[in-house]
Amino acid sequence: RRASRAAHRLAERYRVLRYYVAERLGKRMMIVCPFGRPERIDAVLGQWSAQSLPASLALVGSAPGAWSEQAEEAGAAVEYADTIGEKRNLGLDVARERGEEWVTFWDDDDYHGPGQIEMIDRLTGESDVVTAGIGFVRHAAGLYLYNSRAPEYFNGHSTAVRVSKAPRFPARSFGEEEAWSRDLRQAGARATLAPPWHLVYYRTGTGHAYPASDAVFMHVHGPAIRIGDEPDSFVDTPRAIDGKPTRPTLAEVIDA
Repeated sequence: RRASRAAHRLAERYRVLRYYVAERLGKRMMIVCPFGRPERIDAVLGQWSAQSLPASLALVGSAPGAWSEQAEEAGAAVEYADTIGEKRNLGLDVARERGEEWVTFWDDDDYHGPGQIEMIDRLTGESDVVTAGIGFVRHAAGLYLYNSRAPEYFNGHSTAVRVSKAPRFPARSFGEEEAWSRDLRQAGARATLAPPWHLVYYRTGTGHAYPASDAVFMHVHGPAIRIGDEPDSFVDTPRAIDGKPTRPTLAEVIDA
């Protein structure tokens, strides 16, 4: 027990040190995760702590429980709201109060590779929005890579936004991203397209707005490449095109 407490204190000191370094070397960034699947708390906290560039975390659930105690013990902010739109708004409010410069939105059932926050940090520049579009999707048929029919649509699961430019989401759980994207565009937000290498959008669980099938995704998001039954770590592994060991752009992958 004594060794366990010592290990916990050491881990907390390491987290504080990493966050201090991140403040000095990168943007102040917060991950905002609308949280509705308590069984996913270990996965979300694990993906957060594994980030190569640390960020703070706000989990916004519907009601307290064992998950919220675990999140607070790990150093995350915990809040409560009803709809997904309200949860994202509350997360943005927390980020403003803490002086965060950027917010990136996570879904609690997705896979976020350890390089995601660092990638976003490198792409911010003069942009107000960094988005990876639809990217990698895991559904019943396997792992697919999708382009998007609507690149101007900022998917909540793969988008980061400059806090000072972020509008409010409508207080609902379906269609909130469409209205938010429209408001950002009308405000003249400058967007950068990010590569999809650090994220898998999961549609195999429950509570999704529309069926998780390739036919539905092709109709909504356009043609896809079937990657197969690859592990999630595929998205963090550099691939080669024409023998060049590189991380190609999405367009290069599709061309290949």
